[in-house]
Amino acid sequence: MSVSASVAVAPADFLLARALTTDGSARIVAACVVPVADDPLPYLRVSSDDLALLVDLIAADPVVSHVEVIHRGKSEWELAIDWTGAFDGLLAVLRDTDGACTEAVATGKMWYLQLRFRSRERLSTWYRRCSERGIRVDVERIVESDAGERLPDGSQAAMTEAQREALTTALAAGYFSVPRGATLEEVAVELGISDTATSQRIRRGIRNLLDESLGPEGRPFDVTNS
Repeated sequence: MSVSASVAVAPADFLLARALTTDGSARIVAACVVPVADDPLPYLRVSSDDLALLVDLIAADPVVSHVEVIHRGKSEWELAIDWTGAFDGLLAVLRDTDGACTEAVATGKMWYLQLRFRSRERLSTWYRRCSERGIRVDVERIVESDAGERLPDGSQAAMTEAQREALTTALAAGYFSVPRGATLEEVAVELGISDTATSQRIRRGIRNLLDESLGPEGRPFDVTNS
């Protein structure tokens, strides 16, 4: 059973950290399916308040060997990228666990990724190795698909363990009762995490439950709804 995961990660743990931290208006999109063993993201669509500066910043990145602008639009350029292959961070762990990055969007100084693994066990191994290397990954959604079936047809949304724990803890504490039996702050104390993290886990867990009950959303990975 293959597994697809939507995750968020800081540029320092993925790619093009200097470009994204220097140019706060930058947006980078890579939507093609490419095995990580080869060039991970050979084509990028970029937009910025200063596109020429952004391309220069990308070209100067240590893991980039060559950049060619293959299309210049009014507000967006398409780039062909040759990488050096000297990847570390999340990409190195992804390669070691035979994962694939099927979609990547950088905006607001964060990368939002769609990853694919052959099994949930490989996803778990990838996540554990990222944690061991100090790479902070926010897993927002996991979708499992039986062999031979396509996503989203026949797919089944699944909560992460953190989301499940947040929902069950909130439910037991009476957070969803009317009147409410516990505040968000009290649930956060029970979980041992911040109020913000608790709110995010509850919200994403509820979203995945709704997707399971009402059917798949039928739209591509949208970072604006993460």
